[in-house]
Amino acid sequence: MAALAVLTAGLAIAFRLWPWPDLLISALFHDPAKGFAFAGRVVWDGVLLANKAASVTLVAVGLVMVPVGLWRRRAEGSSAARYWGMVLLLYLIGPGLLVNGLLKHVFGRARPEQIVDFGGQAPFTADWEISGYCRSACSFVSAEMAAGTALTTALAIGALWFDGRPAAGRFRGLALLSLGLLLLTAVQRIGSGRHFLSDLVFAALPTTMLAFGLACLLWPRTARSCTVQPRLNAP
Repeated sequence: MAALAVLTAGLAIAFRLWPWPDLLISALFHDPAKGFAFAGRVVWDGVLLANKAASVTLVAVGLVMVPVGLWRRRAEGSSAARYWGMVLLLYLIGPGLLVNGLLKHVFGRARPEQIVDFGGQAPFTADWEISGYCRSACSFVSAEMAAGTALTTALAIGALWFDGRPAAGRFRGLALLSLGLLLLTAVQRIGSGRHFLSDLVFAALPTTMLAFGLACLLWPRTARSCTVQPRLNAP
């Protein structure tokens, strides 16, 4: 947790001092005559839809499993209810309140396809810089990246949470698949001109911190420490 916080702060400072990687990476996918390479491409739009569908599916399962776990009233049921409750809180607080409810409205960053450098009319603004060039559905940060990160971290935590049970293997396999989907989604968002690199970075890192913070608070194996490491080592 502390390492992630330091990394996030360090990258925030670096991107503000040297914002050129945002423009450079986006430029790799842009042709002045044709626009962004992946914009409107069926395959890459399918990647985005798959990312959204996977998150919707996980949340739907959570909405079912929380009451089921509470109804069972055994230790195993309580553990499952805590896990799925953590998943629901992760999506509500992360992609829901933090990203769509706060950051996108506060910073007003224009998307790559909207800025002068790539044929638009708005100026480029750095990450964490408040501007008025976008009023809704803005670039900073990426909601799709936040949701995909929530999916991947939730499944990875699930593999640890249910360690020793048959479900753990399924969680591990799904976590690996979701990681691949997350990386493809990142490429799609930049390649279609919808997000800068920093939009993705500062969607992924806070969501990851939030996921492990919630797991730390709700993990049933120990109540003595709010750190992930001792829990991973617990029998």
